[in-house]
Amino acid sequence: MRSCCFLFLLLSFIFYTPNYSLADSNSASSSVIIDNETKIPYREKLKSFKENIDKYQDAIEELESVHGAYAAPIAQQLIGLANVYEQNEKYYKAVKVLKRSIHVIKINEGLYSTSQIPIVFQLINNLKKSEQWLSVNNNYHYLYRIYRRNYGDHDFEKLDIELTRAKWYLKSVLLNLSDKPVEDLIKSHTAYYRAANLIQLQFGETDIKLVQAINGLMVTQHLLANLSSPSHSRSMAHTLNSSHISGMQRNSYKSGKSLIKLEYEILKKQADTTDVLLIENRLKLADWHLLYNQKHIAIKQYLSTYQYALKQSNFTPEIESLFTQPISLPNLPLIDRVASSHLDEISVEERSKYARVSIDLTRYGDARNIQVIDDAYKDNESKRIKIFRYLRNTKFRPKLINGAPVETIKLPLYILTK
Repeated sequence: MRSCCFLFLLLSFIFYTPNYSLADSNSASSSVIIDNETKIPYREKLKSFKENIDKYQDAIEELESVHGAYAAPIAQQLIGLANVYEQNEKYYKAVKVLKRSIHVIKINEGLYSTSQIPIVFQLINNLKKSEQWLSVNNNYHYLYRIYRRNYGDHDFEKLDIELTRAKWYLKSVLLNLSDKPVEDLIKSHTAYYRAANLIQLQFGETDIKLVQAINGLMVTQHLLANLSSPSHSRSMAHTLNSSHISGMQRNSYKSGKSLIKLEYEILKKQADTTDVLLIENRLKLADWHLLYNQKHIAIKQYLSTYQYALKQSNFTPEIESLFTQPISLPNLPLIDRVASSHLDEISVEERSKYARVSIDLTRYGDARNIQVIDDAYKDNESKRIKIFRYLRNTKFRPKLINGAPVETIKLPLYILTK
């Protein structure tokens, strides 16, 4: 019965990607070292790079002359050559070589040979580095076809590819790489659902691995419920059953609540669960209410969570900060934080991408009196408009004093602008 309920909840509703080391010992030892600390002169690096290229090309030509252009051993030499290109940031050339390696394997072992899998992953990695997003998408699709041909729906080997695809489709939407965001969100949601089923079948209904899939389901369904632009609507109309999408959008609030509560039950049963994790989960539920404008229910949940936290044995400053620090919502895994209250929370390399602003925050988490106070954006009207639009449409967890939400005046924030 519990299993059926779990599946019903999932139906109603980054970053892990497996890492493969494809280089053999010879190619690894002969690869060009790019580390500046070695202080190898540029000419020596270039010479080493060319020598490695020549070595693999000579080996490939020799195999071709003796065994033909599609001899099986050529595939491994092509992988070694691709490694050299990749390590020297020649990603387009690495892509070309890896495609040929895959083609050789198909000819010798069949169209859906599993020995292609690590090479396709490497190909995808190089396609990402060279920003060939359509090819990335196509190769994830091809990779999934290989898995489907070789493994059954309930084979645990499919878990990695389900999570990998789920994260990719979600990322493509969040980074505006997708020309079909609704379709990609559905694909991501479906992959997270399948991953959750596999985890449940292999490890049980309370395994901690389920939490990753649960959060993926929440994020994808929440994003689906908030896609409203004309272009998104057209994408929905042409590619998917609109009544199915409408049902998911209507159920987003209820499904999210159920999944957060399910996550809480899973966390409680873990031997290493901490008070912080349980309190964060209860705050997540309050945040969810607030996101869907259930303001009074949210306030009650914030207060009950604070009272729960006070009863714990160790009410630390870390726990207290969960209540006193406003946070932009949705505060969910897999979604990058766009707003930060403290500069030291942002890496030094990323700080130039953030603008300093000041806002007043109501007790219901709405931004008011927005001011861009960063001099770098003083004359950049288009970016200031984007900042205003983002903050007006963003809910925040308000500052909580003794569990009750209060207004915050002139809250300093750093907003991602690039």
